[in-house]
Amino acid sequence: MFVISIAALQRNTAILREVREAAGCRVVLALKGFACWKAFPHLRDDLDGCCASGLWEALLARDHFHKSVVTYSPAYDAADVAALCDFTHHLDFNSLSQWYRFRGQVMAHPRFQRGELHCGLRVNPQCSTGQTPLYDPCAAGSRLGITSEQLAGQDLTGISGLHFHTLCEQNSDDLATTLAAVDEQFGALLRSPQFTYLNMGGGHWITQPFYDRDQLVRLVRQTRERYALEVWLEPGEAIAIHSGVLRATVMDVFESAGHRHAIL
Repeated sequence: MFVISIAALQRNTAILREVREAAGCRVVLALKGFACWKAFPHLRDDLDGCCASGLWEALLARDHFHKSVVTYSPAYDAADVAALCDFTHHLDFNSLSQWYRFRGQVMAHPRFQRGELHCGLRVNPQCSTGQTPLYDPCAAGSRLGITSEQLAGQDLTGISGLHFHTLCEQNSDDLATTLAAVDEQFGALLRSPQFTYLNMGGGHWITQPFYDRDQLVRLVRQTRERYALEVWLEPGEAIAIHSGVLRATVMDVFESAGHRHAIL
């Protein structure tokens, strides 16, 4: 079984709280990185809510975290959208075809009309900074996010945010590189009064000892000032890293073809 240390989790979230306060941004727990809901009461004070990758994670966040719910999925069906509109605060779409399919449904919802529900688009800045092509959402032909060419001349009525997620276990220097590409390709949109938030996704290894948190704070503050909008971060692993162990019993030990095996 996994044994999770609440004290270790809180050491991580205390770091994240310091970052969000210094940078003036929002930090939410990425449930795909850590979804142990029994621990949520111990994390809630340091974070702004959760980000979900679909309806079921969003329901978990609503029912057990009780703060902001930010939802992004590569695709939705009509039933998902109908349910999410009732409670999520951000609803981000992966493609223009998905947004155009559901725009009327979303914009007719009372929560959208009252300003309680905001919609965004995931963008692809086409700026690869990682080391593993298989996990690179900026690779040629990526299914994740919309390029600037695809956005050119499109009707973005109803959209108030952009969302990128291009990092994986990386430092803030890679975020700096990505933000330069985002500004070059999407800066004109972000400077429009229509846009009120930029979600920088996850993959920020903020709680690692070597991570340059001072640079992260500077980048977030510069971004907020440059575009006059709210910035959101979605760390997952940074919240849970070094917070637990696997407790097991060795049931058998044997050798096979020169390899020594333990069965737990």
